[in-house]
Amino acid sequence: MLARTAKRSITTLACIAAVAASSAAGAAGVSIRTLGAQQLHVATIGYRLAVANGRACARPEMMSGLVTHDLMQYAPAIRPAITQAFSLTDGFGVLGIVPGSAADRAGLQVDDEILAVGNANVENAAAVQGRVQSSAREDQFSVTLSQALANGPTALLVRRQGQLIHLTIAGQAGCGGTALLANSSDLNAWSDGRHVVITSALMAQAASDDELAFVIAHEMAHNILGHSTDDNAQGLLSLLGIGSGRVRRMEID
Repeated sequence: MLARTAKRSITTLACIAAVAASSAAGAAGVSIRTLGAQQLHVATIGYRLAVANGRACARPEMMSGLVTHDLMQYAPAIRPAITQAFSLTDGFGVLGIVPGSAADRAGLQVDDEILAVGNANVENAAAVQGRVQSSAREDQFSVTLSQALANGPTALLVRRQGQLIHLTIAGQAGCGGTALLANSSDLNAWSDGRHVVITSALMAQAASDDELAFVIAHEMAHNILGHSTDDNAQGLLSLLGIGSGRVRRMEID
């Protein structure tokens, strides 16, 4: 049974925040790259669906096709290992790129570190050196990039292997939200208006990409139909239609 919880707070890369602490940079890097590859798999399916849905929204979102992470998402104890494994400091690291996406066309590469979006410097040494572990900074970066892309091609300042380079990214119109992976043992999926989240347990259960695409498309439909903005839809919405009559009607829609 798949469920959708309205307006749930999520991170752009929910799975990697749950990585166990490790004192070895190699072990940390391998674990996160494995989870990042899974996230990229989900993101790629979601990106293709969203682009195909581009005309379904009056104001499509300009999508990048990036999977990113930042040090603040990790426990302070493992941040030095993350820095060593990914050359990640105060900016946002590129963990994955959807093939053929806006980011791919812009020339971004895995392990690039994004330092500025347009005129906005996105580095924050104080945040990544603090003791707080949070996805708030990553969530804000996603919003900053999306808003910049909505205004047209956007300049990026990127650090690559110690060198600063300038790139320009032009977003691709999409509708339905960005697909994310959450590290969870629950067989679950949900949407919040801007995102679609699939749990790692559900991904493992799917027999094919077609099955994953079906679930992601179902949750995208909730976003496209504006169900997450309905105050009467708060709580659990089931793919099988279990719940109030209003909830069942939303699921049928």
